[in-house]
Amino acid sequence: MGKNYAWAKRALSEMNPQEIERFSASFLTMAGDLFNQQYFTKSASLYQMVFDKLCKVKSKVKETYFKNASVTYLSDYRVNEAKVLVDNGYACNISVRSIENAEIDILKALAELEHWNEFEDYLGKLEKSHKSWPKLIF
Repeated sequence: MGKNYAWAKRALSEMNPQEIERFSASFLTMAGDLFNQQYFTKSASLYQMVFDKLCKVKSKVKETYFKNASVTYLSDYRVNEAKVLVDNGYACNISVRSIENAEIDILKALAELEHWNEFEDYLGKLEKSHKSWPKLIF
């Protein structure tokens, strides 16, 4: 699986966003296979690389890579990487709904990890949006 990951990284570095979108199903499959084999770091890295390349272009698959990167980071308890991804989501025109869902997942991960100070800070950030209040009850 290491050779597939290395090939994917190299291919992504040489492809433009239109080419990446054309082969997005292949990159999704490779990243999914890495995740299924519990190579969470490599899987998240691949999702992130594709997302970064598609960030500034209109793309049908950009949102999928955003969601998958977020879930993959959190499955490996990499909360800080998920936070950076969410922050970048705004600049990349990811839907508010997807960003809010990722933020709630981050909050849940912080609770699961018992990082209470960070949880309180993040909760305070999310409480500023009245739309998110119903999701904050758990």
